[in-house]
Amino acid sequence: MEVLALDVGTGTTDVLLYEEGKEIENCVKLIIPSATRVLAEKIRKAREKNQDVFLFGHLMGGGPLLRAVMEHIESGLRVYATEESAKSLHDNLERVRELGVIITESSDALALKTGDLPLE
Repeated sequence: MEVLALDVGTGTTDVLLYEEGKEIENCVKLIIPSATRVLAEKIRKAREKNQDVFLFGHLMGGGPLLRAVMEHIESGLRVYATEESAKSLHDNLERVRELGVIITESSDALALKTGDLPLE
């Protein structure tokens, strides 16, 4: 039996592929940057290029993403998001709107996909 275990955190995503009969220290283990940190960095790069962003995809952890979105808006740029992606920032969509995020189903802004795991 094989088990894939994932721990999605604010800073990292920890991956363990457990294989029955193997000592745990010999199983595959990975520590990679969390999706929220990676997406936050993409938003920061968009800000450096003076680009508005459009968040679409799936619900994910907020932390660094929320901070990057706030910095983006405070710099005078726009952040658009689908309802599902907006819930990554706060469960209450009215609160997300109060932050300055424009909730819409489409935008011509730089499209960035949300989601804790990049599974396609």
